[in-house]
Amino acid sequence: MTPLVSICCLTYNHGVYIRDAIEGFLIQKTTFPFEILIHDDASIDNTAQIIREYELQYPHLIFPIYQKENQYSKGRRLTLRFNVTRARGKYIALCEGDDYWTDPYKLQKQVDFLETNPEYGLCYTSAKVFVQKTSTFSKTVIGSPVESFEELLLKPGIVTLTTVFRRAYCEGYSSEVLPYSTNWKMGDYPLWLYIATKSKMKFMEDITATYRMLEESASRSKSFDHNLDFANSAFEIRNFFADKFHVSDTIRKQYSLDYFCDVLSLAFLVNRTELINQAKLFFEVNKLNVFRSFLTLFKIFRNNRFAHRVLNHFMNRYKLSWYK
Repeated sequence: MTPLVSICCLTYNHGVYIRDAIEGFLIQKTTFPFEILIHDDASIDNTAQIIREYELQYPHLIFPIYQKENQYSKGRRLTLRFNVTRARGKYIALCEGDDYWTDPYKLQKQVDFLETNPEYGLCYTSAKVFVQKTSTFSKTVIGSPVESFEELLLKPGIVTLTTVFRRAYCEGYSSEVLPYSTNWKMGDYPLWLYIATKSKMKFMEDITATYRMLEESASRSKSFDHNLDFANSAFEIRNFFADKFHVSDTIRKQYSLDYFCDVLSLAFLVNRTELINQAKLFFEVNKLNVFRSFLTLFKIFRNNRFAHRVLNHFMNRYKLSWYK
């Protein structure tokens, strides 16, 4: 029987977590068939062994790919190239191997909505955050309503592990955006932006999944260069879509401000003069109030007096002021 939904899961060295991810797929209670497509990117731990255990138990449900060489390090677009291209479902659901679903009716609720509302191309929900270092749940619930393409440029509130979207959009995304020719560090955000130009997006407040916050991941790291590359990539993606879909200068300035706040947050921590001056130039050219631009830093340092003193030291050194 042809599946209505293809669950696409990427995994690499997720031996500690992959059982939670797969069990989250298996608990789904639906009136329609689905398939589970897992791509293991040449893990060097026991991830592949665990996946094989489940593959033997559910041979008509779980369809893995076991890479012998790591494909991510070669710049390959893993979800599109290895999972979406073999998906048979009308809809795609994403969840990486270190995250997991908690609501057994997640797929049913989202597919029911998309089936009865063809003007919507994507449906997503809220998720809890589990901090792996402390083995505790954060008070923060992630996922927020985004009602337009422009709003998504400013506020990427879509939580990837909660999404279900129409597979039909993937072909247009590949041919119009040409993601294989880019060096973007994320594959999900530009896809959401593309879908947002073609359809409406539905946010459900239901908490259906758990995002596992790791100390090291594709989007988080202790490495300054890794985090800077990620911020630069997000900025490049925004500029690409702003150019392609003729976004106003007002929107451009808003997301540029967010980007330079991120850069400043990173640059101050490691004293990177060239980045601080780059951000300063942006403020001056756009005649922005620097105080507003540092609200992010104040949120980070609001309970740390020493950090405030360090911040003021750099403000004085680089001749920045809180007010124009």
